[in-house]
Amino acid sequence: MRSVSTVVVALGVLGLVNCATASDPTGAWKSSITLGEKTFESTLLLYLDSEGPILTGFEKDGPDSPQRPLVKATYNGTKIRFLVNHESGGEPVVINYHGVVSGDTISGKATFEFSDRSQQATWTAKRLNHGRAISH
Repeated sequence: MRSVSTVVVALGVLGLVNCATASDPTGAWKSSITLGEKTFESTLLLYLDSEGPILTGFEKDGPDSPQRPLVKATYNGTKIRFLVNHESGGEPVVINYHGVVSGDTISGKATFEFSDRSQQATWTAKRLNHGRAISH
């Protein structure tokens, strides 16, 4: 009976390890922010360092657009947060992303922070690929 309990505990631990690996945000993501009637799309490339875990990456609007690095990026279990600096009409705009990773989906909020105001929007992202097979 004891060996059956040991097997059940071992399988449970393995299941927890697999769940933690499945929520690794490393990869390319199609990101959509909905603000009122407008939707803004971009590609996020996220990298989770197994030594930290430290989250790094960048955002791109299109193939010819510049890469904007993630700032103050954190990932803890399933919770993800980061900032991306933008510019609109010559003025700085910071987008503060915060969400939850669940399999191949991230859902949460994105707050547009202007010099004199902020606006909250809905944020979702869908994974485009898995694992560390993406290039910097």
